[in-house]
Amino acid sequence: MKITTVVYHKVFNLGDYENEKISLEATLEEGESHVEATATLKEEVQKAHDFSSQLPDYLRAQKIANDPFNHTGSNVERAKEAIAEFEQRFPDYIQAYKSKMAGKLIQD
Repeated sequence: MKITTVVYHKVFNLGDYENEKISLEATLEEGESHVEATATLKEEVQKAHDFSSQLPDYLRAQKIANDPFNHTGSNVERAKEAIAEFEQRFPDYIQAYKSKMAGKLIQD
């Protein structure tokens, strides 16, 4: 048997009887391990979920950092730290999100 495609999906419970299903599929290159490919897909599915679940906190932190006169200095500093950490962890996802939002603004 020759495995040529690997699919990984996971259903995340969001609470309030809501779920999010994220799936990724990969076509294996010659000599590539299906076990390693599955592990990579699993990591990427988790990362995609983490991004979407942490995005609201990131957006709140941006509002705080951009409005320092209405927040305490320590809250502004924590917000800046949270922004830096999020941007370091999810640079590709942030770029895709910004592109999507820019396209949405043009359509509106």
